[in-house]
Order: sequence, then structure tokens, then C-alpha cells
Amino acid sequence: LNRFSYLHGQNKIYKFSPFIKANLDLEESIENQLEKVQSSSQRRKLKKCLKTPLKERFTDKISDLEFFYHNLYVPYAISRFDERCSLTSIREMERIFKKRKGKLIFVEDGTINVGCSLVHQSIKLANTLIWWKLGFDVNLVNSNQDRATQLELATINYGIKSGFKKLQLGVTSPFSDN
Repeated sequence: LNRFSYLHGQNKIYKFSPFIKANLDLEESIENQLEKVQSSSQRRKLKKCLKTPLKERFTDKISDLEFFYHNLYVPYAISRFDERCSLTSIREMERIFKKRKGKLIFVEDGTINVGCSLVHQSIKLANTLIWWKLGFDVNLVNSNQDRATQLELATINYGIKSGFKKLQLGVTSPFSDN
């Protein structure tokens, strides 16, 4: 299989990567979840992140959604994909947030919001939490990988604590460098 497909049109080249739908079966506790990680180095990294002093905060306030959108989601998406990236509008985000019982999962260092996940319940799949959007403070010096790992743990932890059996990670690239 070819890893990338290219379409040519009006002197533009579009790159499309193959994507897969990823689901994570959630265990009864975050400790049990980490034991299921097959890579011992990844498991050590995740366990190390559990010991960091960052705080998790779960909220469903619209004011927090607006903060997330303007200060974390949009700046992060633009910094990662450039200003021509396709962004979900704040209106669409609010609609899904309200309709599907959305939650924001903030990871905080003191009073600084390091990153945030936007999750919601699946309307089609029972006991499934959908990880829909994320954003980071692009001005922080910490490495993106550490913040991403912290946010990943917080999101999984929320799913476990809330009694979900699956976490749908959405459509993702099968390649770690993409």
C-alpha cells in the first residue's frame, strides 16, 4: 500500500494520509489500564506522568468551553497545522457540547491551563466516551509530548471514573510521525 495519496488540481498538491478509527477498552482503574499497555517504555512514561503535580479539572461550563476554544484549541490547531487548517466553529462546538453532554478535561499547573480535552457521550454506542477535540497552551516551554501524555492520562482517567467502557479516540493516523 502507498502511505500517501496525492491529488493534483489547479497547481495545488493535496496530501492525504490513511486514517483508522481507534477505540480503547477502559479498565476498572487507571492502574489496571496502564498494566494493559504493551510497550514497557510507554508504560513507564505513563506511570511517571501519574506522579507529576499537575491537576485535573472536569467541567461542563460554557464559559470554560469559550476559554478552551479561543485560548487552547484555535491557537494549538493553527500552530500545528498552519492558519489554513479546518477549524470547528464555536457555534458547532457549543451545539455538540450541549446536545451530547460534553465535558472539558483541563490539565492545570497551578493556575495555568496546560491543555484540555473536549469529550462527549456517544449517541450511537452505549458506554462510549468520544474524545473529540484537544488544545494546548502554545506559549508554554514544556515539551508537547509531556503535555500530550498528561492530557491522555487525564482523559482516560475521566472515562474510567465516569463509568465508560470505551474511549473512542476518533480518526487517527496509524503513523506516529504524521
